[in-house]
Amino acid sequence: MRNILFVLLFFFSSCNKEDNVFDQETADVINTFYGDALEFKESYEMLRSLSKDVGQRLSGSEGAKKAVVWSKETMESLGFDTVYLQEVMVPHWERGAVEEVFYYEDKKKVNLSILGAGGTVSTPKEGITAEVVEVFSLDEVDELGEEKVKGKIVFYNKGFDPRFINQGASYGQTGFQRRSGAVKAAEYGAVGSVFRSLSSIEDDVPHTGGMSYKEGVDSIPHGALGVVSAIKLSKALKKDPKTKLTIKLSGKWFPDALSHNVIGELRGAKTPENIITVGGHLDSWDVGEGAHDDGAGCVHSIGALQDRKSTRLNSSHLV
Repeated sequence: MRNILFVLLFFFSSCNKEDNVFDQETADVINTFYGDALEFKESYEMLRSLSKDVGQRLSGSEGAKKAVVWSKETMESLGFDTVYLQEVMVPHWERGAVEEVFYYEDKKKVNLSILGAGGTVSTPKEGITAEVVEVFSLDEVDELGEEKVKGKIVFYNKGFDPRFINQGASYGQTGFQRRSGAVKAAEYGAVGSVFRSLSSIEDDVPHTGGMSYKEGVDSIPHGALGVVSAIKLSKALKKDPKTKLTIKLSGKWFPDALSHNVIGELRGAKTPENIITVGGHLDSWDVGEGAHDDGAGCVHSIGALQDRKSTRLNSSHLV
C-alpha cells in the first residue's frame, strides 16, 4: 500500500509544482484508495494466490512461467485497457539437493543450518573441509591477505545493527558479505565462504539471496548460515581457532531462459501522453512458497492500476 501511495503522491505533487497543494478532487482520489485498500484488502488476496497457487518463481523455472500466466490472467480479469507480454531473457540457476554444514567439537559433530546463496557453485560431493577465518568486513580479508586466507573457509559474521529504526540501513551495511564475499575470499585463495544471514531476527532459518562471481577469480561455494548457527560457529572459533568446517552445497547454472515481462495499462482520459510507470519483480526465491523476496511489489503494481470507476486516474496513463 505504501508503494502505491508513493507513486500516486509523487504524481499528484508533481502536477502542483507551484504550491505543492492538493485540490479537493485529488485528495478525494487519494483517500478513496486508502479506504478501498483498508476495506477490501484485494491486494492481500492477490498475494495469497500468487504465493499459494503459483508458488516459488525462481528466474527461469517452471514456477516463473506459471507466474507470467497468472499475472496476465489476473490483470485481464480486472479489466485493464491493455495487457500484453514482452519477451526477455533471464538468468537460470537451480539449487541442488545437497546443503549441509558442520564442525566437530570434543569429537562430537555439530550441525549448523545453511542455505546456498543464489548462484553458488557446488562443492565436490564429499564437500569441502578447511579451517575457518572469521571476518567482519571485506577490508579485513584484504588485511589478512593470502598468508592467512589461502586454503581456508572465510566466515563473514557482521550482524544487523539493532539500533536502526529502519532495518533497511542495517541491510545496507551487511549485504556486502552475501553479494561480494565469495569474490573477495577467492582473491586470496579461500576454498569456500559462508556468511551470517542478513536478518535482524536471532533464529536459525538461513536466508538465500543473490551473489556474484568475477571473471578471472575462482568461483568458490558460498552459503548463508542461520543467525543462531553463525553465533554458534563464532563461539566455537573463540574456543578453538583451528576449528574445521565442512560445507556441502550444490547448485548449477543453465543457459539464460526465455521469460516475459507482463505489462498492463490504464489510459487516462485527459492527458494520456503523461505516463506513470510502477512495477515489481515477478520472480521469487526458490525456498518456501514464493513469498521469499517477494510478491508484494507485483500486487502493489496491479492494485495501483486496478480499474474502479470511482477511483479511476483520469489525468494520466498508468503502466
